[in-house]
Amino acid sequence: MKKADGPSVLALLNEAEDARRRGRHEESAALCTRALRSDPSERRAYSSRAEAYRCAGRHDLALADLDRLVELTPGDPQALTARGEGKRHLLDFKGALKDAQEALRGTPSSASAWTLSSECERSLGRFDKAIAGATAAVKADPGYSWGYVVRAKAKRQSGDLEGALADTRLAEKANATDAYAHGWRGEILRKAGRLDEALKELDRALELQPTCAWFLALRGEVKRERGARAEGLADFLEAVRLDGHLSCAYDFLGAEGPAILADEKLAWVYGWRGGAHRGAERLEEAAADLDRAVKLAPDCFWAWAWRGELRLKRGDLKGAAADLTRALKLFPDYAQARVWLGQTRLAAGKAADALSEFDAALALSPDLVWGLIGRAMSLEKLERMPEAHAAIAKARALAPGLFA
Repeated sequence: MKKADGPSVLALLNEAEDARRRGRHEESAALCTRALRSDPSERRAYSSRAEAYRCAGRHDLALADLDRLVELTPGDPQALTARGEGKRHLLDFKGALKDAQEALRGTPSSASAWTLSSECERSLGRFDKAIAGATAAVKADPGYSWGYVVRAKAKRQSGDLEGALADTRLAEKANATDAYAHGWRGEILRKAGRLDEALKELDRALELQPTCAWFLALRGEVKRERGARAEGLADFLEAVRLDGHLSCAYDFLGAEGPAILADEKLAWVYGWRGGAHRGAERLEEAAADLDRAVKLAPDCFWAWAWRGELRLKRGDLKGAAADLTRALKLFPDYAQARVWLGQTRLAAGKAADALSEFDAALALSPDLVWGLIGRAMSLEKLERMPEAHAAIAKARALAPGLFA
């Protein structure tokens, strides 16, 4: 691991992981980018940045980093499994399954690859294969508690409630500190209407892993179903802070009246929910939430940037340019906002201005794939073809999955 001119790479990555745990995902990604400037081959930086991007809902960028991780460690089952998980988050279950199978060809005893295979088969509705895959995982490593949890998920979805609960107990036996054994047991019990037992399990899960947004969201739902509405809301707000694209949390928040959230301290809730709506192509709902966010918190740079990207998506180039310019005035080092502004300039037929923005983004983050793609498109418009070909070649090398 190389040493940076300022903080060491290790210090930057530790700071990045701390920021991510606190829900500051953009900051976490930026710190990983700084680490990669010092050591472009640092695998932990790609892995950590991919997780930050995932939590920020930027699954395309997460997958690009995971592609790079596989490139740095060809054939490594852990890297292949991590990329498969990235594809699974993008709902590419067949692509994720292919990565799991490739990992297993190289390492047939990889429990994590078997569980990825099981998760994919479950998502494809093939429950028998899902249960078989998870069984292979715990056979390969009887102490691998997550394998039992994944098998419990498949059994629950296939209708075997008692079998699912039994597997969560096996997970706890394999690892007494496995929070997910308690978390999934809580979810299974909630689905069965056994709310008191579910709450007890989710409390225990959060004792073991206090920053898990999913556990908080589930506990919030259990509290709401038990009639403790205010306590449930508090859990959901914390869940959204930790993971802004946790859809079940937004389902709860969306049911709340606007008066509950009319507080400038909670502007980020509207912002994150707007981002989630945008990701699901619910553009009217996204616009309403992002409008509210920038009204409540006019200094929130990322809310302005996200609204600018939404306006670009809806064809409002003038509005997009205004919002993105304001975001960059508040935070000039927001590389993704520069990419969006470049795309706005390009859509307006201003290729030279667009190129300037893409180059500024790449100066901040040299491996920003969409910055390279935008640069290539701008250069092509300017008839600078050799440079355009070089930019697109680099983008393809960094993220082959985007060009498949």
